[in-house]
Amino acid sequence: MQEEINILTQNYTYDLVPRPSNANIMGSKWLFKMKLKENGKINRYKARLAAQGFSKIPSFDFRETFNLVIKHTTRRLIFLLAMILG
Repeated sequence: MQEEINILTQNYTYDLVPRPSNANIMGSKWLFKMKLKENGKINRYKARLAAQGFSKIPSFDFRETFNLVIKHTTRRLIFLLAMILG
């Protein structure tokens, strides 16, 4: 888990900011998964942090929802363009 946190920090995935006094802070939960090789041996461990969004209050914590979904081909195109354009 510490390795995942270090990678997220190195990639500037998030910024730690002070808590606003009027904010409702959501809980979170670490989810762990083992990635296996074809022969069944452990390849690596994966961890991700999932927000517990069920604790949010409509009209207080949010007014609208948005879920960004990128298809695999779109993601590959974006990475290709990033490589070409530097």
